[in-house]
Amino acid sequence: MTTDEFRHQVTQKLPGAKIEITSAPSGAFMANISINATLYVVEFQPGIGYGVSRCCEKDLVFSAHELQVQTPEDALSELEKLVSN
Repeated sequence: MTTDEFRHQVTQKLPGAKIEITSAPSGAFMANISINATLYVVEFQPGIGYGVSRCCEKDLVFSAHELQVQTPEDALSELEKLVSN
């Protein structure tokens, strides 16, 4: 899934989400997704998979993702679960 396809899927599943994606030549990317003043991060690294996290307002730096999954579909599903909780 390209970053444009990922962005499209996020906006389809989570209307109103604001997304900033930073990508690398390797195909890796980090998506910062803001929903109702809460920041979520989805990161992809080839050969490793996807990390999904919700960032705390007081500490926007994190050392490990809450969830690790292998497919973009699973990453989107886990993101939806985090947003709904």
